[in-house]
Amino acid sequence: VLAYAADRGTRAHKFCNAYALGSPVVGIDEDCRGFFKSFRNWFDKYVSEVYFAEKRLYCETYIFDGQCDLAVRLVDSQNIIVDIKTPIQTAATWPAQVAAYRHLANVYTKGKPTFSRGMSLRVQRDGGRAIAKIYKNPDADFNNFLSALVAYRAFVKTK
Repeated sequence: VLAYAADRGTRAHKFCNAYALGSPVVGIDEDCRGFFKSFRNWFDKYVSEVYFAEKRLYCETYIFDGQCDLAVRLVDSQNIIVDIKTPIQTAATWPAQVAAYRHLANVYTKGKPTFSRGMSLRVQRDGGRAIAKIYKNPDADFNNFLSALVAYRAFVKTK
């Protein structure tokens, strides 16, 4: 069940990011159609510009990388990192994950543009309204990420 959900999430991301980049989106899998519709409706209403999508980024300072779903300018002129999510429930790790992507995006763009915040975007299986959650404490969230990274390296990776 979890492997299927992960695979479906990966495929849904592929369709959403293709749409964000203006690429043709054809052959949408049946189990991804609702997620795609939910994303498309949100994107068309709130995004004015896409800086990049599905980009693997690296930080030499803290030695980590990650693949950022979307870096966009919203219609309110806010530059923001968007992490597309397909689970029904939120996870406590999401704010730290998004803060890490935000850091990577700012390293990549060298602050032009600057991404001041990040958000999760929970797209809905039934095509309903996507649920956007902007994380309001990006510096604290990034500190949590770095703490988790240090702990992982100390207690897990070394084994």
